[in-house]
Amino acid sequence: MPMEYNRNKKFLETPSLELMTETAIKVLSKNENGFFLMVEGGLIDAAHHLSMARLALDETVEFDKTINTSLKLLKQLNMLDDTLVIVTSDHANSLSINGYPKRGNNILDVAGTSESDYVKYTTLTYSIGYAKRPVYTRVGSIVIRQDPTVSSTSSHDYSQQVGIPEETGVHGGSDVAVYAKGPMGHLFHSIHEQNYIAHAIAYATKIGFYKSEPVQNQSYTHFSNIYLVCTLILTLLYFN
Repeated sequence: MPMEYNRNKKFLETPSLELMTETAIKVLSKNENGFFLMVEGGLIDAAHHLSMARLALDETVEFDKTINTSLKLLKQLNMLDDTLVIVTSDHANSLSINGYPKRGNNILDVAGTSESDYVKYTTLTYSIGYAKRPVYTRVGSIVIRQDPTVSSTSSHDYSQQVGIPEETGVHGGSDVAVYAKGPMGHLFHSIHEQNYIAHAIAYATKIGFYKSEPVQNQSYTHFSNIYLVCTLILTLLYFN
């Protein structure tokens, strides 16, 4: 599947993530027993692996559009109140937000000039990852970091500077967010181990170990859909 930037230019016949998700909900909503749908915006991660922050941000916008379209459609189908919607990510990446850029400064632009090597640096960099072009050059015994402004840092094909060059980007260990809306959405709060999400979904839907759990409130009897969105991940659980 092409990234949204390329899809709009060269692959218009390819459906967008938003359209595919909308179609999936329309099909699955016909099931009287409810449904489970997981949607992954995996191209966000793919862009991070290329150290291309602009593309990653564009894909995040597309993912946000997908979520909003899904919520509107569920409301039109009169299913929103009976659907647990979960939005989360399965991991972080090594993207960093640096320095003290001025308010209103383009997030893709230069943040300042290093007081150590006297070379400009962008607001967004990666601590480790794919380096499209050399980050450092050696002049005698001196190692010089390349000035990022020799390229257009806001272009779609710009690859951010990285601290440690690698063949591809790697994942990070930072905490990631999890958002939930709908029946049993209160189960998702504060900080959790990642495996908690699966248990919370199982508990909400009374499956697996939680199949015989007593009903705690009316949410169980009306809640039939789960919609999970990842990396973002969007998950929809619809209950009947």
